[in-house]
Amino acid sequence: MASSIRSLFRLDRRGALPFTLAATMVLAACGGGSDAPEGEAPAQAAAPAQGGDMIIVSGAAGELGGLVVDQLLDRGVAASRLILVSSTPDDLRQYASMGASTRQGNLSQPASLQAAYEGGDRMLLISLDEGENRAELHINAIEAAVAAGVEHIAYTSIVNAPDNGSELAADHVQTEQFLQESGVAWTFLRTSLFMDSLVDRAIDMIFEGLVESSEQGASYVTRYDVARAAAAVLTTDGHENMAYDITGPSVVRPQDLAQALVEATEMSVRVVDGDGAGGGMLAEPSFQIVSDDVQQLTGQAPMSILDLLMNNHDEIMAGTGA
Repeated sequence: MASSIRSLFRLDRRGALPFTLAATMVLAACGGGSDAPEGEAPAQAAAPAQGGDMIIVSGAAGELGGLVVDQLLDRGVAASRLILVSSTPDDLRQYASMGASTRQGNLSQPASLQAAYEGGDRMLLISLDEGENRAELHINAIEAAVAAGVEHIAYTSIVNAPDNGSELAADHVQTEQFLQESGVAWTFLRTSLFMDSLVDRAIDMIFEGLVESSEQGASYVTRYDVARAAAAVLTTDGHENMAYDITGPSVVRPQDLAQALVEATEMSVRVVDGDGAGGGMLAEPSFQIVSDDVQQLTGQAPMSILDLLMNNHDEIMAGTGA
């Protein structure tokens, strides 16, 4: 069925996103979309998954992939139950030494994927960075996983996907729609913009000494918290055909970043009134949605912007020469 509907979801790429001053706070994002009925986050932790399930992480050598693998191990998943797939499997040697199966699989080389996914029951498909034919590459992975007998695919998508009007959402909407029609159980981890990018922005802010206030911002979330949520979905039951918005605990605007930065470093950053200029990616209201799904999935609240800056205090101070 999956291959028969592939052509329905091939859309032309849109133009490059405009960058505003506020948008320089954004370096990376996940996303996705669907207009099918969605479930709500469970009120309590789901039942543990069956102990024998083999778990695939597709994209395991990336920044998010490595964090997911570590979270799975921290949750007590035996390395022997992990199938770690990457176009650069040599980067996964540390996990191979623990007993994980590390395999070569390149989304642009579909013939490599079915064998890479063989034997897996549950899979996390980590979305690629924005690029040409991204949705088609995701579809390659889904088709191969279905052919390999994978029963449940979780996919890192974009916050509020069905109604997210940003150009980041288009590829993820196609991927979600295709996955819903694939015949396997699915879970969408609809992720807000990555908070990790704000560490570099904080360093720049200290050098500049001031920042313009703005009503635009985002419910930034750390990769670490995305990884925790993904590991929870992969290791507990009850997430089939569910969609979760994976966000931080609050909206972070430029003045919020400045306030947290002063508190974390005791450096001086002056906030001045902005000129009211809008537009750009952060003008999309979906990025200001705040969800408690991370808390519900993991039992622990996501990091705040102050938490992030405190955790990266030494890097920030070194970056500013202080």
